[in-house]
Amino acid sequence: KTLVGERGVSLSGGQRARINLARAIYKEADIYLLDDPLSAVDTHVANHLFDECISKYLEGKTRILVTHQLQFLKKVDHIIVLNEGNIEAQGSFTELINGNSPYLRFLVSKQEETNDDDEDEDSKDFVASFVPVFWIIPIQIVLVTYFIWEETHVSAFAGIAAMVILTIPVQGLMGKLSTVLRNKVAERTDFRVRLMSELINGIQVVKMYVWEKPFEKIVQVARRREIKMLTYTSYLRGIYTSFSVFTERTTLYFAVICYYLLGNRITANKVFSMAQFFNILQISMAIYLPLAVQLGAEALVAIRRAEEILALEERKNMVQCIYEHKGVTTEKLQASWTKDHPTLKCLNFSIPEGMLCAIVGPVGSGKSSILQLILGELNYQEGSVHVKGEISYASQEPWLFVSSVRQNIIFTENYNKKRYKQIVEVCALKRDFELFPNGDKTLVGERGVSLSGGQRARINLARAIYKEADIYLLDDPLSAVDTHVANHLFDECISKYLEGKTRILVTHQLQFLKKVDHIIVLNEGNIEAQGSFTELINGNSPYLRFLVSKEEETNDDDEDEDSKVQLRPRRHKRELSTISSKSAASAGLPDIDFEKQNEEVILSHGATAYKKYILAGTNLFTRFLLPISLIFGQVMASACDYWLNFWTKSKFSAPGTDYTYLYIYTGLVVGCIIFVIFRSIIFFKFCMTASQNLHDKMFHSLLRAPMRFFDTNPSGRVLNRFSRDMAAMDEVLPRVAMESIQIFLVMCGILVMIAIANCFMIIAAL
Repeated sequence: KTLVGERGVSLSGGQRARINLARAIYKEADIYLLDDPLSAVDTHVANHLFDECISKYLEGKTRILVTHQLQFLKKVDHIIVLNEGNIEAQGSFTELINGNSPYLRFLVSKQEETNDDDEDEDSKDFVASFVPVFWIIPIQIVLVTYFIWEETHVSAFAGIAAMVILTIPVQGLMGKLSTVLRNKVAERTDFRVRLMSELINGIQVVKMYVWEKPFEKIVQVARRREIKMLTYTSYLRGIYTSFSVFTERTTLYFAVICYYLLGNRITANKVFSMAQFFNILQISMAIYLPLAVQLGAEALVAIRRAEEILALEERKNMVQCIYEHKGVTTEKLQASWTKDHPTLKCLNFSIPEGMLCAIVGPVGSGKSSILQLILGELNYQEGSVHVKGEISYASQEPWLFVSSVRQNIIFTENYNKKRYKQIVEVCALKRDFELFPNGDKTLVGERGVSLSGGQRARINLARAIYKEADIYLLDDPLSAVDTHVANHLFDECISKYLEGKTRILVTHQLQFLKKVDHIIVLNEGNIEAQGSFTELINGNSPYLRFLVSKEEETNDDDEDEDSKVQLRPRRHKRELSTISSKSAASAGLPDIDFEKQNEEVILSHGATAYKKYILAGTNLFTRFLLPISLIFGQVMASACDYWLNFWTKSKFSAPGTDYTYLYIYTGLVVGCIIFVIFRSIIFFKFCMTASQNLHDKMFHSLLRAPMRFFDTNPSGRVLNRFSRDMAAMDEVLPRVAMESIQIFLVMCGILVMIAIANCFMIIAAL
């Protein structure tokens, strides 16, 4: 029973859209024509309207839905794609996406572009340091082959051939496979991050309808699909890492066996000379080359994704500045957002310095487009635009960021107490500051969710006015406030405070047109008429005469005025009630440094975080199997070195003797390969399990966080935990941890070998 203001000004855009849709649905009909009813609401509400209202409630009825949103196209029975008044294609979504509809394929490609995230940047950053490997390796192969030839002659080629086969063809195949997997991981990560972004932006709706559990399951499914591909990628990375352990031993094995079978005696100086040369070669071919191939493949994917964005149309600033006097002038101008449909046609107007110009016209006539043209955001095809002076712009949709109210007003300008106080007065914000718990230091939630629509509009206007400029572009700043506040803003702010400045005001309210210097009436992109109010009202402007007739129909008598006066205290009471408890909760917390706070938490809980990571990735069996596999893999690697040393000292090192030592050496090398790969797979499986469990736990906690948390933390910061930080946990942390553990185990293996050879050497080694 709440009274709705004229044109629904007391309601938000989403509320007006849903009431409008409800009116159409309430009528019993056979055919429902729905002209883009989902565009003014957020994604989650749109999904609810489509699923519960359009799909289920109207099931069995003929429904014609105009929409631009791809996710709904997948659920409809039939799609008609229009282009320039012609039916470009029609059929089901699957038929059209595989057919010849450029527009539908464009929508799909736009969704795939959404998440060119930080993982791509990491790949491009790291790959540059490994590029020289590709021309260093051929030089190293030639030099190492020569030096080994000096020692073992033809046996050198057996080791070199084994090294080349284990690295170049195998690494090439694995690099190609890595590219395929990387593409799939990117697609699934994009989908999950988009889902998370929509969820965080619509968290109020989720909490209002208690949808936490359904959305938690949806995100878990998306995360598991992503983890599945990440697991395959991690296994591949584990094999890469394992190559650095067994490549040297495998190539040395082939060289030694070839040398032994050709009738040569195995001696320590021959064997360990070859070992050193192969170690030099394997650093490049088994460590740097796999990294170069892997990061190169990932960087290639990242570059292709970046190319798609860089290939988009460039923004060109076509606004000219050739006149000496400040102001705005257009001559025979034609501009459009799309190539084939002009938005503005043959515009000719001049707004000199100090003039207050109002632009009026029906919805969609191009009023906001003129402001975008002056800003240089809209390109024109014919004519010219001349703008002289500094510009300040107040957008139609208020834009606020997470900070104090004062910071939202001064923005990037320096704080001037006198100027700031004047702007607060003329923008009717003083009363609001008195109601805020911390005055103008009260924290504003993201997108101003803790403020009413009128408060957001006035703060948005105050930001534009606070900037010292010559030209002020005001896109309908009075529509979100009531009549008395609008009169105050127009008289005190736009007319008096900005007197002497060039002001271009987009508005629909007739009472203000009588007070402006110049009026431009737009209709379908054309200037229907322009001049003063008196000139136009006596002229041939149908739209302006229509506005006058509408005002004459209102009963503006004394009784109504008395009613308004009586209702005015109630209006102020309502304004007080619109101040969300979230703003009140910000008392005492206007200057929180969240980045510093997060850093302190990390520093004070570092060991605990690693402990939780280990516990999240293991059960009792894994806790036993993982350390055993890590240790046993190193034992097999060290056993190969020890046995070869033992063989060179035995009497069986001469050719033609017992081959038992040869068989044992072969078994140890094969065992080393198997166990090193096995331990890598086990370790990366543990990391993926930990990543999945921590993600689920973090997301579970996020959904149960109070709205205060979302009001005081930007969605970008929250989303960053689920994108960049999760990417580090998924890919960077496992790789670095595996390399660190492997280096530590190799060091331990070397110390053990030294201790076996000469225990006193341990003192020097340490």
